[in-house]
Amino acid sequence: MKGYALATEFPIHAKCNIPEIMGEVEIPSTIDTIKTQLEQEKIKNIITIEKNFSEIDSRLNGVLKESFFIDENGLPTLENTEAKWLTSNKRWQFKNIVNEEVYDKHESHSGITVSIDGILIAGEPGRAAYINDKSLMMLGNRNSMIYSSHTGLIDIRGSIKPEITPARVPSGSNFDRSPSWKRIQFFIKCAEGKIWEKLSEYLDEGLNNEVFWKLGTIYNTWFPNITHLVLWKNFSVSVGEDKDYKWIKVADLGKMSFDEADDKLQLLDSKSHKISPSMSLSEWEQQGTERPALHWQMNALVLLMSSLSIEKNKLVLIPSYPEQSDDVLSQYTMSDGILGISGFIISYKGELQGALTAQSTVKTINKDHPLCVVYMQSKFLSKKTDLQEFASAFLPCIADAITPEKGIPNKLEYPQRWQKSVAFQYTSVNWSSYDDKYKPPYKIWLSEKGFVEITEDDFKKWRDSP
Repeated sequence: MKGYALATEFPIHAKCNIPEIMGEVEIPSTIDTIKTQLEQEKIKNIITIEKNFSEIDSRLNGVLKESFFIDENGLPTLENTEAKWLTSNKRWQFKNIVNEEVYDKHESHSGITVSIDGILIAGEPGRAAYINDKSLMMLGNRNSMIYSSHTGLIDIRGSIKPEITPARVPSGSNFDRSPSWKRIQFFIKCAEGKIWEKLSEYLDEGLNNEVFWKLGTIYNTWFPNITHLVLWKNFSVSVGEDKDYKWIKVADLGKMSFDEADDKLQLLDSKSHKISPSMSLSEWEQQGTERPALHWQMNALVLLMSSLSIEKNKLVLIPSYPEQSDDVLSQYTMSDGILGISGFIISYKGELQGALTAQSTVKTINKDHPLCVVYMQSKFLSKKTDLQEFASAFLPCIADAITPEKGIPNKLEYPQRWQKSVAFQYTSVNWSSYDDKYKPPYKIWLSEKGFVEITEDDFKKWRDSP
């Protein structure tokens, strides 16, 4: 009971009269709030931000929370008179200045604790009140495959309950999670975003942009989990060259372009200055992690907040005011499952408006294209229609096919196995059941040829390729 009854609808009274294991317990119907690492270490000069999952969806319960050091002015900080973050040995640690103890930042290897209808499914067992009860170790635990760098427990009910096996464990694996479990991970991301939305309010009260991004790095935060309007109002990125950098609000960046000389995601402002962390910020990050991501994080955030158009036969990015204030931009990404994000879904404007995708060093898809709307609607569906199956396969495939890769021939001219597979899915669609807006030809933009179309004949060519 102590290990599995985490969020039951009614209180439980359990009693065992067997002499060798005699015991009695009362389990309330409320959820125990788990303490954050800083709370557990009894650090006093902190703020703790807590978000209930019911704010994300009424069929959810539980909380996600995190604590941050604060300075004498009440602002989030990297250090205060009581404790401070350390960057050494390629890992994040904090030091309790009072007792000189150094602690590694806790990262759960079991994932967030997940219960369905109040009963534990995966993650570490045990209510918070029994966190030190050694008898719980006999229960073991199973990885929930739902991750967050913050502390939390999520309880799921109703029609969004994810798939579980007859043994009451999550279906799928880390490399092949079912759509219903991907939906739960998205809810976690939304709750993370709400925590950082609250923290971003301190930017108007004097919190330094560099300190804010450093905190995001320590806590392994993906800022596109924050709603678009909050990002638009509060967020700045570092722009410059060499040692000359300044912080500029994303909303004020103006027209930007892709750096064609760089094969990774690198955006340039109108003066060809790079969007990039400063040298000192990059050096700081490299001391604390073996996988620096600040450069990519900044550029990805700006890209997701922008729309794409063409000027003088060149792609141009322009920061775009949110059409929906509560839109969570992290959902507008494509993933290859194992390696993470492989492409971005953004609005195309002007001449590009009707195109499905455009060629650049970065894979993008037009958010407003009818086929992309189908793709987005089916992201968390376990059972897809034939059109949804085709859209889910074709969009990442065509974005990949037009993206130049060193040493690989033009994939439109020399189709790869992925295109062949997609072509068979195309022929499996009962096209007579669907509106013409979903059917080929699909317009794409290539840097050397301009606009071209993917037609039914192209799918036949892909299908019949060796």
